[in-house]
Amino acid sequence: MNPLAYLAKLIADTVQGSPQKWAKGRLVGIKALSSTEKGNIAEAFVVRLAQHYNLKAAPNESKRGEYDVMVADKKLEVKMASEDVSGNSSSMGFATTRNTTCFA
Repeated sequence: MNPLAYLAKLIADTVQGSPQKWAKGRLVGIKALSSTEKGNIAEAFVVRLAQHYNLKAAPNESKRGEYDVMVADKKLEVKMASEDVSGNSSSMGFATTRNTTCFA
């Protein structure tokens, strides 16, 4: 599995068109996605990537709760961030709690 190609496919399957700044980028569609769509894609990507490396992985089916994805018995909060038109990251602050591992 090529992780970047898989991520590009998830994005392409979700959106059509995007802002001009990213018109030639490999992951061009990410800019036109809603936050919910970005989250869904990021979660699917993390689950598939973990499974590719033979790790037990599953999304949190409730869509509400303390984590998004469970990988190898670790609760993960998944976020997807991208660069805005000014060149700044759209990532928010991330926190780590005793029971949840957060990463970007």
